[in-house]
Amino acid sequence: MLVAAAAVVEVGLDDDVEDDASVTVGVLVVDEVVVDDVDDDAVRQIRSLKQRGLDKIVVMATRVEDANLLAALEAGANGFLRRSQSTAAKLFETLRTAAS
Repeated sequence: MLVAAAAVVEVGLDDDVEDDASVTVGVLVVDEVVVDDVDDDAVRQIRSLKQRGLDKIVVMATRVEDANLLAALEAGANGFLRRSQSTAAKLFETLRTAAS
């Protein structure tokens, strides 16, 4: 199973603004590839996203071997999470880190 999704990550606020109506928020789009295994198909998907100009890619996988993790990173992934270890907080932190 391969799922590609986009997450919008808040990367900054103008804390000096007194009027809430004029606060601007900077955002970046981070693409997330969710797979059971990091395999050749997942690596192709990552390359395809990079070729379309998407620079921020996080992979979430159920299973991964070291060689395949390296291939995903070489293909352009900026972050990685194992599904069994991911919590909402870890996912948010990984997306925020990839966005910066």
